[in-house]
Amino acid sequence: MQGLAFSIQKQFSYILLVWILVVLSSFVVYSLSDISLVRWGPNKSLFFLDVMIDTWRKWVGLIFFIMITQTLKVLADEIISPFIMNTIMDHKEKEILFSYYVSQFICQVYYIFSGIAKVIHVSIAMSQIDCILVVLITDVIISTYTTHMFLAKKKLQQDDDFLLPEDLEEFILDQPDST
Repeated sequence: MQGLAFSIQKQFSYILLVWILVVLSSFVVYSLSDISLVRWGPNKSLFFLDVMIDTWRKWVGLIFFIMITQTLKVLADEIISPFIMNTIMDHKEKEILFSYYVSQFICQVYYIFSGIAKVIHVSIAMSQIDCILVVLITDVIISTYTTHMFLAKKKLQQDDDFLLPEDLEEFILDQPDST
């Protein structure tokens, strides 16, 4: 069972939710102006890695490319990254399922892919809101599935109070005095 020091995830998610709402509200306000970031669909100002996305064919191709890349990124981050951190780099782990060269291969392919994905993400972030939304929606769909698969193998608490603000108040009031 987790101790108090590791039980603030639920409360911290409140802060993240407020931030998400602030950012989404900002996008709504900006969408009323003619800023290229908040445009939708193909247009002459949409560029991805210096390629103009000005036709529906190019735009659909871009959206599929983003979805595939983001799916691979989420899966790599949720499957390979924990293996690297919790098995290869963990000094307590004395035996690994793979040989030295296979382990190196897994690590280096992951890091090369991650580097390329970062370049792609920079281009997406500088494009327009529809491309960014494809990344976010793909993240939520894939991580919901992988999280479900991990949680299905765990014994979970029966917690019916999903996100109740009184938990946050209780957490804040129960903190030790730092004086």
